[in-house]
Amino acid sequence: MVRRSLICGLYFIAAVFHSNWGLPNGNQTWAADSVAPMTPLAVAYKTFAEEGFDSGYFYFKYPVGHQLLLAAATAPVVAIAYARGDLTRISPDYPFGFEHPEAYLAAMAMIARLLSALFATGVVAIVGALAARAYGRRAGVFATLAAAGCYPLLFYAHTSNVETAFLFWAMLALYGAIRGVEDAQPQGLLWMGGAAAMAVSTKEQILGFLAILPLVIVVRQLVVTSGRGETGARRWIPRGTIGGAALAVGVWLGVNAAFFNPSGFVNRIRFLTHTLPPDVRARYADYEFPIDFSTSWTFADEVTHVGKVLAAVVSSIGWPAAIVALAGVILLAFRRRPELLYLFAAVAGYYLVSLRVLKQVELRYVLPWSVLAAIPAGAMLDFLSSDRRAGRIVAASVAAFGIFYSGEVLRVLADDARYDAESWMTPYIERGHTVEVYQSWSYLPRWERERTVRRPETDAMSIAAVRERRPDFIVISSKGKEGITMYPNPDWRDGRGMMLVRDENLRMLEALESGELGYERVRRFERRLLIPRELITSLNPSIDIYRRIESPPSSPVVTTSAN
Repeated sequence: MVRRSLICGLYFIAAVFHSNWGLPNGNQTWAADSVAPMTPLAVAYKTFAEEGFDSGYFYFKYPVGHQLLLAAATAPVVAIAYARGDLTRISPDYPFGFEHPEAYLAAMAMIARLLSALFATGVVAIVGALAARAYGRRAGVFATLAAAGCYPLLFYAHTSNVETAFLFWAMLALYGAIRGVEDAQPQGLLWMGGAAAMAVSTKEQILGFLAILPLVIVVRQLVVTSGRGETGARRWIPRGTIGGAALAVGVWLGVNAAFFNPSGFVNRIRFLTHTLPPDVRARYADYEFPIDFSTSWTFADEVTHVGKVLAAVVSSIGWPAAIVALAGVILLAFRRRPELLYLFAAVAGYYLVSLRVLKQVELRYVLPWSVLAAIPAGAMLDFLSSDRRAGRIVAASVAAFGIFYSGEVLRVLADDARYDAESWMTPYIERGHTVEVYQSWSYLPRWERERTVRRPETDAMSIAAVRERRPDFIVISSKGKEGITMYPNPDWRDGRGMMLVRDENLRMLEALESGELGYERVRRFERRLLIPRELITSLNPSIDIYRRIESPPSSPVVTTSAN
């Protein structure tokens, strides 16, 4: 227990290291799909104040539960600004009424990231506790190290994305279910109910993780009580079930403000199920989420999709941890550990209800699988280290590889290539040179409020339009390039896919990169990872700077990199 606590303490330090990554940056962050600093307060205002009781408002991107938690955490920053006279009015647009917005917005982002770091550390701690229960204290230590080696978890601990939050609540619900049944502790099922409600109130995508657990609880309760001679409902319904179910419903309704805005609560559900009237949807959301249960897959499609998911897991934890995790599953099965049944339920349910329905594989989407893999990995590493010296060396090597694999993220965050790009371009921007960018600000240097930096609309990124404007510089990020050439399909169910290609923009990008547009690449800023892997979209973009050829002679192309 002491060693696991020490590892968790060190992990928290790593999770807050350089947590000011990309700050200050107004109401933007460098993490795609993260919660912008002012978003939680805006959600709270729209939920409770803008239109009063039962307004029907819903936040289209996420449930309001986690947003209200973030709003409560960041509200003191607003109070301090008001007390100091730096907030004289409220405005929906930047600078939102702040006299000095950058410092306050950065403080809000830091608070949200601190919560993410706490949630991620909690995930690592729960993984260790589950492994210790399934195989022993040393397995718990190895599982804690294996979870720390999941690099997407460490990355999202540095962001305001919801991934670490919903995963923490889901893992706590899993732990509560095991304690409630296997240890006959009613409070475990109370934990499960409250935590499950918080998980779904953070991001509904986690629903599949929890969906099959009630069935496992019934099955395991029957097995556990079969030797006790118990009869009646108590034989298959453990103590604490009713209380846990009631708490789940109460927390779900409470944190989503259903008591104050019941119509908004219902509208959120109807939005996800595509049953919301078009006029109501258009009022609160620009587009629908592509959740489609009607598509039929062939067996080959299914196998291909599972393969992509497993490949993403391997990229997340590294191939050594993936191998020992698979071996650990076999080991726990031979030992007939009941915890394995709960893990299978979480893995299968999350695939069937979440990963399969989304049909899109990203590292953050497979994060629950990646974290759960640390539990059998810990058991197998314990098994290897318990007998011979060679096994101890292998176990230590796998754990060390995982820590290095994950820890390399810290170097990339602290030395992001965009910092160098900003420094190199500063003299040109200060002298009034015009710069154009075409991608989301999440992938670009922090220039959104620079007067000479422009980001044209999608339909103004053609060759003719760029030649007419003749910017001095064009800056392109290696990440999010689809934002230049593609745009969301307004009706993703028409058979053309979620995104559509704008051919004019594609030709412009090709002409730019080939030199036919009249620009030459003068600098590239990039960082190279020592261990190649599939990268999270937000992490480690390279930045290319192109200068108009008619400008004064430029320096030769230079690639700035770090190994």
